Amino acid sequence: MKEYLEKMVQLFKRNPCSWLIYPIEICVPLYAERSNFKEFFENIKELVLNKVFEHINSIEKIKVDPLIATDMIGLVKRYLKVCPEMVFCGPSFSNLMDFTILCCQVEHQELNRALSEFQMKLFSSLKNIQTNKLKLPVAEEETKQIGEFAFEKGAIIFEKYMQVN
Repeated sequence: MKEYLEKMVQLFKRNPCSWLIYPIEICVPLYAERSNFKEFFENIKELVLNKVFEHINSIEKIKVDPLIATDMIGLVKRYLKVCPEMVFCGPSFSNLMDFTILCCQVEHQELNRALSEFQMKLFSSLKNIQTNKLKLPVAEEETKQIGEFAFEKGAIIFEKYMQVN
């Protein structure tokens, strides 16, 4: 499985295509929580996100290739379900939130559905952090900052989404 996903990521790095994200998305719920795979899946997430941010970094580019954005957001939603700490504590979290704000300004049915599902899972995870049902592997003050940042960006995502739809 690792070798297969590594090949998918290498192909994606050379030529970003939405269909190369899907195999990773399928494997996240099966393997990402396992201690012997956590670092591997953290690295894959960062590589994919950074490549997407590099490849489609404007509203115009998202409009040209909305399926990559759609599948990437679906991938992150899976991470939020299975191992939310990888999303909230990952180095690309701020860029992810900014990217979703850009995506909300694009009219595309599948992308909008993915954004809605992502936002519901994001707020659900934030509620779990707030009620201590979900503990992040960082200090309490940093957890509070992550939560405040995510709520602030989440509100912007919702506002932008409502303007387009």
